[in-house]
Amino acid sequence: MPSLGTRWASAGRRFLFTAELYGKRELANHAAAGAYAFLLSATPAFLVLLAASSWFLRGSEAAAGILKSVLGEILGPHTLEGIARAYLSRPLTGFAAVFGIVNLVWASRLLVASIQRGLRTIWADTGPVRPVRENLLTFAVELVLLVSVIAVLAASQAARIVLDSVRNLAARGTLLRFYRAAYLAAPHAALFLFSYGTYRTIPPARPRHSHCLAGAALCAAVYALLRALLDSIRNIARYDLLYGVLGNLILGLINVYLFFSLYFFFAGFVYVLESFDALLLGRYLHRKRPRSTEAPASDPEAGMPYRLLRRFGRDYPEGAKIFRAGDEGNEVFLLREGEVGILQAPAAGGPPVQVSTVRAGEFFGEMAYLLGDRRTATTVALTPVSVLALPVRLFERFLAVDARASRRLVKLLSARLSETTRLAAEAQARDALVLDDGDDRGDSP
Repeated sequence: MPSLGTRWASAGRRFLFTAELYGKRELANHAAAGAYAFLLSATPAFLVLLAASSWFLRGSEAAAGILKSVLGEILGPHTLEGIARAYLSRPLTGFAAVFGIVNLVWASRLLVASIQRGLRTIWADTGPVRPVRENLLTFAVELVLLVSVIAVLAASQAARIVLDSVRNLAARGTLLRFYRAAYLAAPHAALFLFSYGTYRTIPPARPRHSHCLAGAALCAAVYALLRALLDSIRNIARYDLLYGVLGNLILGLINVYLFFSLYFFFAGFVYVLESFDALLLGRYLHRKRPRSTEAPASDPEAGMPYRLLRRFGRDYPEGAKIFRAGDEGNEVFLLREGEVGILQAPAAGGPPVQVSTVRAGEFFGEMAYLLGDRRTATTVALTPVSVLALPVRLFERFLAVDARASRRLVKLLSARLSETTRLAAEAQARDALVLDDGDDRGDSP
């Protein structure tokens, strides 16, 4: 069982891979695009909210206070006292509601498209883009956004009705505290659900449920912590002095961009969780070899992650057959140390002969995976050997996430084919020499 230090090191590697992915895929640009699209959709969403709530909450003093609080959050403390009362005294027209819905559909489509592009950038190596699926997801997310707005309005109205019907002061105070806690927790819960839903459904290859939950939970928790930190250090008076009524709007822009930065960072984290073993394998194979005599460049043990050793490491004694011709090819092997011989039976029959040698740092057993067939050769340990027995699924992920892996594999196969051709030519030359010697002895008196 790995120690606590090993687990912490493994967690640190996951976040390191995520940070590298965030910079390499330029996810900050996608975060900016998502924040921009969200702000475009916020105005029509607010208009729809006003139009709908003006019908549901008309004449309510409590609604006037809520509206004033909401406008104050957006426009700052200089909101006029009469705005909420004027709004509640006369509901908005149907034209305003229709105009807001049309703009909301357009802006939400832009928001969903920016999220899809960002997640496709992260998961670019997992499969092709399917336009029909992408469009259906776009409309589904738009529908969820609209239904969510209506649900919030209905919940607010139901809460007001329940609160007005309670006459007991103690019960009323308990309900107020409950509603206040729900009001504070609702945005973070909504962000968690939004993150989880998009992490789970939008990538071409659906990630595991547990990985999506972990990414969404970390995204919501880190955002809540950073938001609380920003609220504790910001100077409202200074923002009001510099920006007037736009002070809170500027802070809102910062909060929105912060969320989308964290959203795409933890989307990358989900990707890393899904591909962690393949990323570790690629990092191990492409590591810089030390030049000192104490750790020679051929030493395959340097930098080998403990996780890979624990999950896939195997040892074979000298003379052991690792697999035989005709076996199922459900694993690809990476030789860590020692030498392995590849044996094939001659076409004319007879015992298998060695046609190639695998050395430390090379793959073998990949032909069955590439051909989709059974093993075509037998492998035997020429010395005591240590290998990583990689499942085919992991080997596929390794080829997908590592751009250099395919080139490495092609070079390896080319070198092995050249060696096989050379050994076959040498064997043919020996056979010809034996035949010539036999003919010479037959012709002699």
